[in-house]
Amino acid sequence: MRVTPVPQNSSTTTTNTLAPPAPEVSRGSLRIVAVRGAQFCRPLHADKALLIGRCEAADVQVPCTLASRKHARIRGRLPMIEDLGSANGTYVNGVRIVSHSEVPLVAGSVVTIGTVTLVVEECTELAETEADKAAGSVATDPGMRAVIETVRAAARSSLTVLLLGETGVGKERLAALVHRHSPRAQRRFLQLNCAALPDSLLEAELFGHERGAFTGAVAARVGLLEAANGGTLFLDEVGEMTLAGQAKLLRFLESGEVQRLGAVDSRVMDTRVVAATNRCLLTQIARGEFRADLYYRLAGVVVTVPPLRNRRTDIRALASVFLNETAAREGLPVPIVTEEAWTVLNTYAWPGNVRELRSVIQRAVVLCRTGRLSPESLFAPEAAPSSGAPTSPCFLEVEAVTSKTLSMLPPRISEFVKGVASQLPDSLAALERKQIEDALVACGGNQSRAAELLGITRRMLVTRLDKYGIVRPRKSRAR
Repeated sequence: MRVTPVPQNSSTTTTNTLAPPAPEVSRGSLRIVAVRGAQFCRPLHADKALLIGRCEAADVQVPCTLASRKHARIRGRLPMIEDLGSANGTYVNGVRIVSHSEVPLVAGSVVTIGTVTLVVEECTELAETEADKAAGSVATDPGMRAVIETVRAAARSSLTVLLLGETGVGKERLAALVHRHSPRAQRRFLQLNCAALPDSLLEAELFGHERGAFTGAVAARVGLLEAANGGTLFLDEVGEMTLAGQAKLLRFLESGEVQRLGAVDSRVMDTRVVAATNRCLLTQIARGEFRADLYYRLAGVVVTVPPLRNRRTDIRALASVFLNETAAREGLPVPIVTEEAWTVLNTYAWPGNVRELRSVIQRAVVLCRTGRLSPESLFAPEAAPSSGAPTSPCFLEVEAVTSKTLSMLPPRISEFVKGVASQLPDSLAALERKQIEDALVACGGNQSRAAELLGITRRMLVTRLDKYGIVRPRKSRAR
């Protein structure tokens, strides 16, 4: 958010004409952020007043000669801001407040002190929902618990984190978990879906632009990499970026420099990047669609998130969390789930993973009329449950990189892909083995149908069966 302060005159006294105080707000959910003229972010706590000014004892130091040593103070339950008799005044939403009088602050309030602009905003990215808290407590599957422990350990470092997994497995929540458990937790956590914007806007959104940089750029704008300085930027669907955008992101990760569109000089920023994708980046590298050097930079810590069908012990606990969460939000009683319904939930393939589970539970709670959830009330008629295996597992795409494809690549890229593919993590191999076993079960042992279900050739399936020591189903002989 960029705000242009109103012209100020130290000799002018303006009557305080702000709107009446807003309804009481919990201070623990607000924070004050500098968006112009300084760089800081401070949470507003109910039991602590914040002193704003140029002196070293100030909680919020304002590097501006127009600010007094002890300029203003924020305190109270609303909270309230008080001008401490400063020479050049304190402005709230463009109006100069009377010295030694208190004015309420709410989310969206803009405070101007000299050339520094501060904004009060909600701490939505720092608040944990019940589902977020449950991510660590309800994970009984060993693979998922290992993922959460890896994420928490990586959070304490400054390394980039790359989250891999199918759509809907919870990569966004894990990215937020990285931020909350990092030393940057009190700073901004911003998000960008790289697949949601056209190429022309993605670069401007990331790096910002100067006035007149392109048609329609009527004012300068701060990019997300700059706005998240000191905090974390989550890049979802990073595999969707164009090669030109990848090159500029790589430059930032290498040097920390951000250059706005249309600007001559660059600025050094301290923004941590967490990236996620449901694509196989190794396959994209082989096809020339993703830069290998960018992969090196993003893969500081690589975390592979298992799909929900491979951690069925978590289904009941997650569903219970979504039941309570939805009922509380909608003001409805928590329905009773029948054992038949639990059986359906536990045996369904969940191609949409945790996101689909949440949607199913939310819809069932809202539409429940009897106080009991039966199998019929869980799924819409067009979404009949199935226990089959997934139709397009992401990680089996690694096998699509054939020797013929590798021979067409430059030697350096070819060796990189071969080296990484030959050192698949144990967790990834376990996921792949489970997917193959599920496909064989779903197809009654028919290898050709299982290969088709997995999206690979039958020969590739046979190779995997031999690799993992899976006994090949024998054909039944006619008698």
